[in-house]
Amino acid sequence: MKTIIAPTDFSSVSLNAVNYAADLAVSINAKLILLNVVTIPIVVSEIPVPEPVFGDMIYDSGQDLGELAEKLKVRTNGKIEISSEIMIGTIEYQIGEMAKSQKPFALVMGLTTGKSAERFFFGSKTLSTIKYLHFPVLIIPEGVKFTEIKKIGFACDFENLSSTVPFDSLDTFLSGFNATLDIVHLNKREEFVKAAEVIGSAPLQKRLEKFQPEFHFLKNVHLAEELKTFVKRRGIDLLIVVPKKHSFLEFFGERHSKEIALQMDIPILSLHAHDE
Repeated sequence: MKTIIAPTDFSSVSLNAVNYAADLAVSINAKLILLNVVTIPIVVSEIPVPEPVFGDMIYDSGQDLGELAEKLKVRTNGKIEISSEIMIGTIEYQIGEMAKSQKPFALVMGLTTGKSAERFFFGSKTLSTIKYLHFPVLIIPEGVKFTEIKKIGFACDFENLSSTVPFDSLDTFLSGFNATLDIVHLNKREEFVKAAEVIGSAPLQKRLEKFQPEFHFLKNVHLAEELKTFVKRRGIDLLIVVPKKHSFLEFFGERHSKEIALQMDIPILSLHAHDE
């Protein structure tokens, strides 16, 4: 059975992502694991945090997780298995450890907008960890609700596809839905050599032919805006990206890729690229 992990700090953004994760789990018949990480408080002095205080933090976390699990059981009409776990330590490390042990179909996390738009609800340190996780991370923008995934978009740049794209992970995720697939090539150069780009799509055509993908080619210096327009025009329900080193699709590093994440009003699935 597939497993979905939904970390939460009980903020409104994370709870929205948890609700999305629960609805998604029902849709694909997966089990859901709620995760809350109790972080060890940083103290200025050498005086340790009193044990009763730390114990209260763990107790409160357990109470909140229990209440959340009960609400989700009602939300899903008891159709899925829901469990919860408290971990102690740093958020990014514990999420990684949970992912290693469970090998999830996806980790589902919220993305906030506004002044703190470049941070996941867990904080900026998570950004440096997410792109190195070898597991799919499904990013839920603030306010996005679950709808059936009928059309999936895969944005890529056709560079080193055979050696960098995690085709097994991509195949697993695509197979979880009865959806059509649009593959969009993004090119931020002024020149546009379509013939070369079509040739570059050959590995995708071969590996993903069972999904009968439709190919599209976009050229624009302002890629985030162009991609957002494309997603809306095509009615895409989920966008897949593969962050890569030395590429504008280095999702959490380059300015363009941040804009892509922050401007989308649909879920974005980030798959870990193979080493280049």
